[in-house]
Amino acid sequence: MPVVPKNKIPALKCMNNFSSYSSKMNQILNQDLVHFICNHTSNNFFMPRKRIVLFLLVTLIQPNIWAQSGNSENENKYFLKLNLNEVVDDKLKVEILLPKQSNDSIEFHFPKIVPGTYSIEDFGRFVKDIKAFDKEGNNLNITRLDTNRWLIPSKELNKITYYIDDTFDGEAGKSIFEPAGTSIEKNKSFMINSFGFFGYLKGMKDFPFELEIIHPDSLYGASALKKISTSTTTDYFYAPNYFELHDAPIFYSFPDTTSLQVANAKVSVMVYSPNKVVTSAFVMDKVKDVLNATASYLGGTLPVDSYTILIDLIDGSSNSGGFGALEHSKSTMFVLPETQPEYLAQTIRDVTAHEFLHIVTPLNIHSEQISNFDFINPSMSEHLWLYEGCTEYTAQLIQAREGLMSMQEFLNVMMQKMNNADKYRKNISFTEMSKNVLDQYKDEYNNVYEKGALIGLCLDLQLRNESDGEYGLKNLLNDLSKIYGKEKPFQDSILFTKIGELSSPEIKKFLEKYVAGTEELPLKEIFDFAGIQYFAEYTERGLSLGEFSPGFNDSTNRIIILDNSNMDSFGKQIGFLNGDEIISWAGKSMGAEDYINSLEFFRTNFKSGDRFEIVLARKNKRGKYKSKNVRAFAFDTETTFKNVLIPLENPSIRQTSIRKSWINY
Repeated sequence: MPVVPKNKIPALKCMNNFSSYSSKMNQILNQDLVHFICNHTSNNFFMPRKRIVLFLLVTLIQPNIWAQSGNSENENKYFLKLNLNEVVDDKLKVEILLPKQSNDSIEFHFPKIVPGTYSIEDFGRFVKDIKAFDKEGNNLNITRLDTNRWLIPSKELNKITYYIDDTFDGEAGKSIFEPAGTSIEKNKSFMINSFGFFGYLKGMKDFPFELEIIHPDSLYGASALKKISTSTTTDYFYAPNYFELHDAPIFYSFPDTTSLQVANAKVSVMVYSPNKVVTSAFVMDKVKDVLNATASYLGGTLPVDSYTILIDLIDGSSNSGGFGALEHSKSTMFVLPETQPEYLAQTIRDVTAHEFLHIVTPLNIHSEQISNFDFINPSMSEHLWLYEGCTEYTAQLIQAREGLMSMQEFLNVMMQKMNNADKYRKNISFTEMSKNVLDQYKDEYNNVYEKGALIGLCLDLQLRNESDGEYGLKNLLNDLSKIYGKEKPFQDSILFTKIGELSSPEIKKFLEKYVAGTEELPLKEIFDFAGIQYFAEYTERGLSLGEFSPGFNDSTNRIIILDNSNMDSFGKQIGFLNGDEIISWAGKSMGAEDYINSLEFFRTNFKSGDRFEIVLARKNKRGKYKSKNVRAFAFDTETTFKNVLIPLENPSIRQTSIRKSWINY
């Protein structure tokens, strides 16, 4: 276990890992804070006169599908109708004209699960007052079979109506992760994840869908879904099948949009900020370099011609207790807390980098389970390491390769993932976990973003080592895209064999041993290829910061002590209490914009025994914050870290070459 003096390496752990204050996305939000402590235009739409005339003509000749319910031309399509002006008790009425069916009975289905969520949600539980009708408008018998299925015993079925209750206000403890949910805020915003609003007939989800949405003229609807006609109060959308309908959320809110041409694709951002704290122009400014870096990494051409980023900000806490985003083939749906823009910036950048890369996997590389997704009785793919793990790894790698983060910052992200991965079970196959992630291994799912990313890293470096830096993960994914693609899925059981054919038998053995098998990743050997030293444990001497578990209070813009149970002698000397907030440290502000530099100043300008002052904000008995000045002596200590990466100062020529081809440093 090596021991080095302080400042030999950047601060690897200044306090303790930040405790997440809610759930999945809050962990990501707090990881940004760990990074900081430990590491250091809107388009104004206008329409020329000629286009206005054409626009009105298209709108006027749009057929009234509801007046043609008996027309034979409509027998092979679904027609969906939603009126956002008619909100009743926080619910919306859905009307569906159905394609003709010949069976004596038919089932109407709502999804039990949708791709990308990896958990059972039972969207049918939000369907209320469902009714079935024939062409004459007569009521038909309808029986609920279970949460997500209804039986209509009549070949005369023509129309179904029901009300949808939104998920944002769902029953506590049974809520849905917000980006995969639905929101109904009358005259303000509507998040329409189609799988939460619309169902389909059993065996008929490959029929086309046309969707009419009537909306207040003050709201604008953004989506990656094809818009076939529009006016100030009505939009018509089209999807060739239910999969593509479900795969493109529609978001209505007050118009705040910004677009940018990225390589061959038009990328649009739409933001709903209840208190107008965050704008689409701000978001685009923060993500444009990540978008351009992705295009550069992919060779200058993107596999889509458009992409839509939808952001719904919540004033307060979410019902599920979590925040985050859900990827789709050509869009991403964010739900985040409405807070200071700069505090959200890095989270939006990191998540956008990840979600945007899903245009590669699973859009162009996916298994049969995804291609033929069963919304009622789903079968999971074995390869979450590919869809989520490699995507998460590449999202970080791109930022390093394109100069958006330093090599040490990138390595620190990988160290954090190693530490997070250590919290999950080690004696299970990653492919087995993926296949059974809905039940047996549901508590292991988040490891796809930790160990899954490390699998991507190890595979990348293994490939580069075998090819003298000429062939890496990017090349492999590109070759897989050429063999398969959007319309051609792969078989789970032969993916490793196909990868071996594209690379080498050794790569196939690597995947079988460390991904399908249960052996731990050979991190020391892998990082050595690029001249990076890996230490399972590492001890550093440096000034203590107390060893408490911190969080961040965005309302006061200060670090907060969440847990003081494991404080060291320095922390006890200060007397940190749970709930204390740090105003300044050694005369330097500890606000969101300052605390990195403040702690770095302390570590580099003070030595053990030096006297300094910390100013705390502590609540009194009436719950009001009062400032408290605490004088202390700097305390030198030995701290042991796990999973440490340190670049060699003098790597070999080969290591230098592989490192350059890998991370561009």
